[in-house]
Amino acid sequence: MSDPRIAELEAENRQLRHELKMYQERFKTVFESSGDSILIVDLTTNQIVSANRLAERRFGYEREELYGMGLAQLEV
Repeated sequence: MSDPRIAELEAENRQLRHELKMYQERFKTVFESSGDSILIVDLTTNQIVSANRLAERRFGYEREELYGMGLAQLEV
C-alpha cells in the first residue's frame, strides 16, 4: 500500500517545477528584451557570469568572451 502523502508531495513537486520553469522563461524574456545592458556578476569572484545582447553590443564582446571577465576589464 503506498502512502498518499508521497503522491501528494510528488504532485506538489511537479507543480513547483512547472512554476520554476515559467519564472525562468519570464526572467529570460525580460533579460534579453531589456532596453538596458545587463551584466550578472558573481560577487565572490567579481566575474561576469551572464550578459544580455545589449551588453554585448555596448562593450564590443561576444557573450562567451564576457563570461569570466571582471568589471575592471571593461570600459564602463
